[in-house]
Amino acid sequence: MAMTPLIELTALFVAGDLVGLRAAAGWIPPAALLAACALLAPVLAGRSLSRRAVRLSFVLMGCAAGGSAARSAATDCRTGIPDGTVLDGTGLLEAGAAPGGRAVLVLEDVRIGGRRSDCTRSVRIRLPDLMDEALAGGHARFAGTWWRAEPAAGWPRPPDRSGTLSVRTIERSRADHAHVMSGIRDAAFSRVRTRFPNETPLAESLLLARRESLDVAVRDDFAAAGLAHLLAISGAHVGILAAMVVLLAGVLRMRPRASAMAATVIAVAYVVLLGAPAAAARAALQSIALLASRLAQRPADRLTLLAGAALVLTAGDPAAPLGAGFQLSFAGVYGLLVFGPPIARALPESWPRPLASALVPTLAATAATAPIAAWHFGLVSLIGPLSNLVAAPLLALAIPAMALSLAVGLVADPIAAFVAGGAETLLMMLRGVAAAAASMPASHAWVSSDAVTAAVVAAAAFLLCGPSLRQRFRPDPSRLDRPDRRARQVARAGVAAAILVGWPVLRPAGSLEIHAIDVGQGDAIAIRTPGGHWIVIDTGPASPTFDAGRQRVAPYLRSQGVRRIDLLVLTHPDMDHIGGARALFESFDVTTVMDPAVATGKDLYFETLGAARNAGRAWVAAESGRELDAGGVVIRVLAPDSALLDGLHEANDLSVVLRLEYGGFSGLFLGDAHEAIENRLVARHGVALASNLLKVGHHGSRTSTGDSLLVAVRPDLALISVGRRNRYGHPDPQVIARLRRYGVSVARTDESGSLVLRVRPDGSMRLFATR
Repeated sequence: MAMTPLIELTALFVAGDLVGLRAAAGWIPPAALLAACALLAPVLAGRSLSRRAVRLSFVLMGCAAGGSAARSAATDCRTGIPDGTVLDGTGLLEAGAAPGGRAVLVLEDVRIGGRRSDCTRSVRIRLPDLMDEALAGGHARFAGTWWRAEPAAGWPRPPDRSGTLSVRTIERSRADHAHVMSGIRDAAFSRVRTRFPNETPLAESLLLARRESLDVAVRDDFAAAGLAHLLAISGAHVGILAAMVVLLAGVLRMRPRASAMAATVIAVAYVVLLGAPAAAARAALQSIALLASRLAQRPADRLTLLAGAALVLTAGDPAAPLGAGFQLSFAGVYGLLVFGPPIARALPESWPRPLASALVPTLAATAATAPIAAWHFGLVSLIGPLSNLVAAPLLALAIPAMALSLAVGLVADPIAAFVAGGAETLLMMLRGVAAAAASMPASHAWVSSDAVTAAVVAAAAFLLCGPSLRQRFRPDPSRLDRPDRRARQVARAGVAAAILVGWPVLRPAGSLEIHAIDVGQGDAIAIRTPGGHWIVIDTGPASPTFDAGRQRVAPYLRSQGVRRIDLLVLTHPDMDHIGGARALFESFDVTTVMDPAVATGKDLYFETLGAARNAGRAWVAAESGRELDAGGVVIRVLAPDSALLDGLHEANDLSVVLRLEYGGFSGLFLGDAHEAIENRLVARHGVALASNLLKVGHHGSRTSTGDSLLVAVRPDLALISVGRRNRYGHPDPQVIARLRRYGVSVARTDESGSLVLRVRPDGSMRLFATR
């Protein structure tokens, strides 16, 4: 397909926008990048001076837009709220949320750190686990702690993602809404919850673009089945709604032009109601452009319409191209338009026409979106084309059924209840299709971002090496020699294969790995996220004759290909937990250090502080309520809390307790917490402590791992980091007996050496011993 001027200008604008975003984030000096843009644009342009000027202007406008957006994000009032600051006041709760869930709160009358602030922006909040009931939307009084989110390396973070407000108390003050649209949105959520009580999370996701209440296991099933796009409001949802309007208009005998206008207006209103997510906004913009072309009786190139939608969305929100939803939406439509026709021609003519018509769009969209999905989510669904054949018709029936039930409910509740029952049956079948497809052998593959990068670079090398190799192997372009052509293809394939083989992909992709490193009598846990981030919890002991950090932890991490530690957690200032920290500061780029931040007189702790300060490491306090997200792996700090920090306690009582959540898996890491701390955690969180993995506290001392903890956590596996023949007698036989009485499998570093637990998103675990 020929590249139209609008497509070229959109590509240049988006490229400039990305350059501006990256430059303003400080990755490369902005002046150097602007100069590169100015030099590159004329090269990409044609020979006409006027065309060069136009294209250069679009590159520079993109650079300016991206830079401005990045600077605006950096100076937003939300980004300036100090970590751990207490916020309290009133705000507007949008659509409410269940206990322990997430919601959006628009700050109104707020005090930040005890001082009144005019920061009236929206923030993400996490509601308390032990709330009595879900809150509806409306004005609410709140108090909580602000935990900043670290920005992604090299890219600006959207201001609404600057942090999370961990709410301690919240209560509704009045039900009215400051904005009409907010009230309409809240009413829509209330009606969906009332009308579809058995399938509320899925109904909210499919109708209202709200996935916070959707169970993690369900989301994982949809992703593994290649159906994740159904959970996000996209062009398919908007198209189904528009088709319903056109069908109704036909029943009412409206003229085609009037029905098209009505469908477009309603589709746009629906997208606005949802808050205009990227995929839905793209569909709405394309609908408007297509309607305009028809009213003007001028044919429109669909790729050009797609480029126009991308240009409008990027100009309105320069950070939009960084989002996975934006990329997947546009890539999917591009695949339909570009890959669809050749795929249709390649299918055997003997295949049934309905099957071929249904399979072509699925294959085309999958081919375009698979690399993007693999990069962002570490997953490639192999069964997606087949599962979509079954799920797409169910979705096409479920959405109209839900919409009809909500509409009819305004005038005839019994009929609406009957239709809602049918809609819930369709939703249940949709979940069943996702679960069945995800559970099939070889239905999906988990890949690392390293593997995706290697594949993309190899493909680019294969394509770009063509011209140069052509000149090398065939200097006379007039002679078409088959051996030369074969040699060129072999050489290009060789270049691509060399890149793939040489790329450092060091481990099975897509899995979470928890490494219990054998450091003797001490703790050192290393966690690798599917996205390649490394989190280290404690660093082992140090003494005049043995430094676990230098002799055990650092060599082990290097063998795993570690170059940077994104987060180093020092649970408490005892020698057997922080002794190796200095060696890690010297050996790796440690981005952030977290500890209880309690003054202690221990010399080793002061030395560790000094080493971190000299290395320029960021230092943050661990306190109950803090939450960190590392590419889908969520780390929640459960202890210590402020009540303990205010008093005098021994170091073990101040241990940082973490709960890790990834897909259907969770793990509880107790540091050296004693049974009294365990009981406090159980009283506060109850069954919310339930975890697949328990990293046993205090090396299995008899003062930890009590009955109340095991009843609440119900672990499948217990890891004990302990030294062989240690003088403390750890782990205590009573603790081992207690674990076995509760049916918990036990793995110990003193018996097996370093241990590796590999976890899939569905929660399945596999344990390896490296000794």
